[in-house]
Parts: sequence; C-alpha cells; structure tokens
Amino acid sequence: MKFLILNGSLTPPKESNTQKVVDRVRREFDQYKIETKEIILRDLKFEPGIDIAKRDGTPDDMTALLREILDYDAVIFATPIWWGTYSSYIQAVMERMGYFDDWGIKNNVQPLYGKVFGCLVSGGDDGWQNTFGQLFHFASYLGLTVPPDAFVSAVGPGAKDKASQKEFDELVRVFVRNQIAWTELMVTSKIGTKVQAQRGKRTGYTSAPSFKTGMIGARK
Repeated sequence: MKFLILNGSLTPPKESNTQKVVDRVRREFDQYKIETKEIILRDLKFEPGIDIAKRDGTPDDMTALLREILDYDAVIFATPIWWGTYSSYIQAVMERMGYFDDWGIKNNVQPLYGKVFGCLVSGGDDGWQNTFGQLFHFASYLGLTVPPDAFVSAVGPGAKDKASQKEFDELVRVFVRNQIAWTELMVTSKIGTKVQAQRGKRTGYTSAPSFKTGMIGARK
C-alpha cells in the first residue's frame, strides 16, 4: 500500500502547523511500515485551471502530480484553515483533479474508484467541520472512498497541554488505523475494478479540452 499526502500549507515547513500534523501522521504510518510520500503544493510550478495540462497544452508540475495520483492507493489532503475554509493550494489541486471526472465521463470509467481518501486540518477556528464536509464531498464525487474517522483536526500540535496532546495522538492513531484498514480492503478486494465492470453508461458535462488525446499517464 502507498499513501500520497498533498500538503496545502501556505507557509514554509518550519513555520507551518500543517507540516507538524503531517509529520506526526507520517510517523504513525511508519509504525506500520507503510510507505508515504508528501508533496508540498506550494513548491510546485503550475497554472490554475481544470485540465491535465496548461491552457496551451504543455504539461506543468500539476500534470505530473495527476499522473502520480494514479499510482497511489490512497490520497490525503493536508490544509490549514484560512477564512473558514481550506487553502488556495488545495482548491487549485481540486480544480485540476476535476479532469479525472471529465475524462471518466468521456471514457465511461471512474479513474479513482478503489482509492481511499483522508484529510488533515490544522486550526481551531470556525470552519473545520465545514472544511471536512467540503473535502469529503469532493472526494466521494470523484469516486474516492472515505472511511470512518477519515480526518485529523489539530490546534498547535505539540503543545504543552498533556490532555490536548493525548487527544491529538488518539485522533492520529484512529485516522491511520482506519486509512490502512480500508485501503487494504480496497486493494485486496479489487472492488474498484469489480464495480467498474457493473456500471452503466456515465453521463454529464465535460469541460476539459484535452479529451481528444486521452488522459496522460493513465494505466492500461
């Protein structure tokens, strides 16, 4: 099993509470000897949009990221809360991931079926529940599976308050446990492939202009 963590922090890692949450979660995955990879979205060079490539058709770093998502068994979003919602980097990757849906409608498939989703949020301001709700809806719409307790919320992880730290550690433990359990179920059962074989004709509006060339990096 392989887990891809997309870090949408707006600040450099040394200043980022989101980074602290990601680091703690990755250490928990390490306890199970599970492979994780983190991509910091603010380090990517990309053009905002809704396609797999830039508007002129040339690939950018987000093109490579969309290809990479197909090679992982689970995707985890990590974000701070700014003005009551997730960061602009998470919004940007969501918009570009919409290409999976467009291509799937065109080709009558669900490219992300059988993959698991989770999210990590740093921040205690009003909006964390709304943030999870929006991200879970997005994930489910694209065909990702959202397990129970598929979230971690934290305010300044690593604080001296032992009670708060204990609660945070338990959130992480349950999150990682469930992510691994549901991903293992998806992988071993091959349920995504089985469901695909039983699907009816997909319908919907498609907006990405690159359909004519097929999805770059799609598995055969």
